[in-house]
Amino acid sequence: MKGKAEIVLNSRDRRGRGLTVAPCLENKAFCLVVLAAIFALALVRRLEYAHRAEMFTYDSYYYLVLARNLRDSLFYGVAGHPHFKFLPLYPIFLAIMNLFGMGWETLARWSNPLFSSLCVFPIYMTGREFFGKRAGLAAAGVYAVEPITTYWSSVPMSEGLFALLLCLAAMGLALWWRWGKRAWLYLSAFMIGLSTVTRWEGFLFLVVVGFALLAFWFKGRLRLEHILVFALIALLPFTLYLVRNQVTFGSPLKSAYLSEVKQAEFLGQAYSAGERLRRYLLFGDLDPLEHGTRLYPYAFLLLGYGGIAYATLHRSSRGKGAFLALWVFVVGQLHFLWYFLSNRFLFPAIPAMCLGAGALLGVPWPALKPEKRGWVLSSLLTLFIVSMVLVLFLLGRPATEDFFIKSIRGLDDDTGGMAAREALIWMRDQGLEGEVATNLGPAASYYLGRDALFLGEWQLFEPADVRQENFLHDVEERNVRYLVLYAWDPSPEAALRLAALDLALLSGLELLGTWHSPPNHWVNRDCYAFVFEITSSSR
Repeated sequence: MKGKAEIVLNSRDRRGRGLTVAPCLENKAFCLVVLAAIFALALVRRLEYAHRAEMFTYDSYYYLVLARNLRDSLFYGVAGHPHFKFLPLYPIFLAIMNLFGMGWETLARWSNPLFSSLCVFPIYMTGREFFGKRAGLAAAGVYAVEPITTYWSSVPMSEGLFALLLCLAAMGLALWWRWGKRAWLYLSAFMIGLSTVTRWEGFLFLVVVGFALLAFWFKGRLRLEHILVFALIALLPFTLYLVRNQVTFGSPLKSAYLSEVKQAEFLGQAYSAGERLRRYLLFGDLDPLEHGTRLYPYAFLLLGYGGIAYATLHRSSRGKGAFLALWVFVVGQLHFLWYFLSNRFLFPAIPAMCLGAGALLGVPWPALKPEKRGWVLSSLLTLFIVSMVLVLFLLGRPATEDFFIKSIRGLDDDTGGMAAREALIWMRDQGLEGEVATNLGPAASYYLGRDALFLGEWQLFEPADVRQENFLHDVEERNVRYLVLYAWDPSPEAALRLAALDLALLSGLELLGTWHSPPNHWVNRDCYAFVFEITSSSR
């Protein structure tokens, strides 16, 4: 029914009772002001944690170095190695923003919070088209304070951009669903296509939308040629990426993730299928529902799952509820399937949970005016929903704080941590020229401001520039002048042992400096970084 809301929750219930929208919600300016306030809340919360983060994940350093190399030389790789793990759209966005004057440290602090916070706009639009303005604003508000998307936005990762693309795709689908203009449908296809070159899970969302389109084809609302055009648009960006892989590697499906899974001997052994499913359903991490305040996750789950169930059971919104359910259970499934667990994989499924919560909160429960015999049940239900909303907004911050300390500040001693950062910045500021070999991974290239060579294989996919067993030969061949190592003990010998280097090499190394980073939280330990100059006697 083109031009008319399809869901009775927006206007009247099944008995014909009026469920009028609050007069203020009919005012576009009011809605825009509220939405702008929600966006500001989301951005401020995410930026706060981004500026508190001291160190990033190794994925983050890859994204930043890949972006820098794209910006400087149009080369998608690190240390001369063409890259085949992280997909290119997020580094491309970083490179473009740097081209327009944003520094790399600013981008590291702002890009993910900005992309993540922008999700409130398409979430509102999707909620509005599916369930009404009240539901759209409620969904956006829940997302603004949701902990997982808040604390994982504190480091430069692709999740924020990926979630934004999925939300824009859902918005396009929702607009077409209600109004029937195919331009919105093809916009959705384009956003899905961009998501597939941001994270591999974009194909999972394509499956979800594919099921919806097949349902519409079965009902006669779409023709097969429309679905074919949608598929062509959605697959175009990844096709271009496959062409790049074919030209660069001689294989279109070159991916480090395939090697990572093959070499993960503990795949499926650390946690049973039942345990993985339980953590997945509860949106939990390594310790589900153990992060500080227990009430917060229950409130989020009850509102999210409850709203999706409510929409699915309601005849007029059944299709929307089923779409949200598929979004949650299909797009977030890497948390269940991957060989290690992290609630970061649930990031792109959280907007669907927020839309479910919005569907439930968007119903004007006090205005239902039930019959006399049902007023007690209606009042109790209203009280329960209000209580859950209070739990969300009052306890969201303690839950976020717990996640942040454990998962983000826990990086402060990872692979040398802040000690390594200070050592590398010192080298850069001192203007020490010459090749650098290190076991610090891509973080070294980021803080040095130029590519560093990999000492040994890195993360199962990055080839060794300097092999431990052929250290002297490779150092001579690559003209390496400096060696940067880390350890959790203060002795240089500990650093060489950790790097799998022969202790006899110490006689040919001059120690230029040692940096120490003491633990700053209970999750951290002492870490040390060492900068050596390789003397001519060792060559």
